[in-house]
Amino acid sequence: MGPGANESAAVATLKYLAQCQEQFRSECHLDRDGDDRGEYGLIAELGAQDSTRLTRALPAMMIPGSIWSREEAGRFVRSGYHFQLYLPRGEKGWVPASLSEVRDSDADAAEQRFLWFAWPSSYGNSEEPCFFADQSGQVKKADNAKWKLSGTSKVPWPELALHPDFVPAG
Repeated sequence: MGPGANESAAVATLKYLAQCQEQFRSECHLDRDGDDRGEYGLIAELGAQDSTRLTRALPAMMIPGSIWSREEAGRFVRSGYHFQLYLPRGEKGWVPASLSEVRDSDADAAEQRFLWFAWPSSYGNSEEPCFFADQSGQVKKADNAKWKLSGTSKVPWPELALHPDFVPAG
């Protein structure tokens, strides 16, 4: 798969993940504070791999096993891109969304926002953009030449989503 195909796959995957998050939240599968407002979930929860935090059973996996089976610390690899989920910690902070870290996430804030990032598994040139999607469902991209995000050696930080270089992706 060439670079253009990898980028298209990354955008499509982020759109799909954002849709899955919205469905999971709107169906209230997770409601840690009991206020009848659903929260966004972990990869393992969306993939029906882990139900320990769920307040409503998930009838079927929303994210296919081909993604969550390779998940580690809220991160997975697909089509030449790494993907990372972040959930909110309080009003402005973020925590990598994994079972070991999720205890630090904020239930009220997790009812309102999430971040999915995608960046090249191996940074090779400035033609490989990075992407993110949030609760709006919109995918945005930026030239990766400034940050040189690459695999597990240089990963995005949540505040990067605020950078003005990110523009809507096609």
